[in-house]
Amino acid sequence: MGTVTIKIDTKSKKARYLLNFITELAKTEKGIIVFDEKSEFMNSLDKSFEELELVKKGKQKTKSARELLDEL
Repeated sequence: MGTVTIKIDTKSKKARYLLNFITELAKTEKGIIVFDEKSEFMNSLDKSFEELELVKKGKQKTKSARELLDEL
């Protein structure tokens, strides 16, 4: 099975209808996944702030830039 990626970045009624149709179809079809970049970004941002709070409380250690680059 192949993968198809569709990016819809418009506010037209037709694009909104298509996105809603695909989203509804994804609820019943296992092979369809709808990915919302904005909500993914917000979840990532929330996680970053939670980690920052853990660092401030001393419950999590930080890494230096060198350590992060060494991991790559």
